[in-house]
Amino acid sequence: MIRGVLSPVLAAPAVLLAEHWNTTDVGVLAGGEDAGGRKLPSNAWMALRRLGWTVGPAEGVKVNDRIVRMAQEQAGRVLRSAKWRADVTAGVLRTWPADPAKRTGPGCPAQPTGTRA
Repeated sequence: MIRGVLSPVLAAPAVLLAEHWNTTDVGVLAGGEDAGGRKLPSNAWMALRRLGWTVGPAEGVKVNDRIVRMAQEQAGRVLRSAKWRADVTAGVLRTWPADPAKRTGPGCPAQPTGTRA
C-alpha cells in the first residue's frame, strides 16, 4: 500500500538526478550561486527550485508538498555531494603512485608513520 502511494514521489528525484547528473550542473549547484550571482539557499530543495530544477509527481497525482520537498532535498544533497566525492577521488588519484610496489608499505605516502611496531 505505502509503496504504491510513494512510487510517484520516489520516481521524481530519480528523474531530477538523471537530468542533472553531469559535471556542469553539479558544479553549478555545488558552487553555491545562481545565474544572477545570488547565493543559493542552504536547503537543497530550495536551491534546486531557485535554479529551476524541479520535478514533482505525475500529472493528476496529488502529493503533499512537504513530501515532494523531502524527495527534492534528498536529490539535491546527492547532487551536491557528487562534487565533493569527485574532488576527493581526483585528489586520491593524483597522489596514487603509478608503481604498485609504492602503494603500500614503508615509503608509501598513504602509510601512516610511527604507528606500526
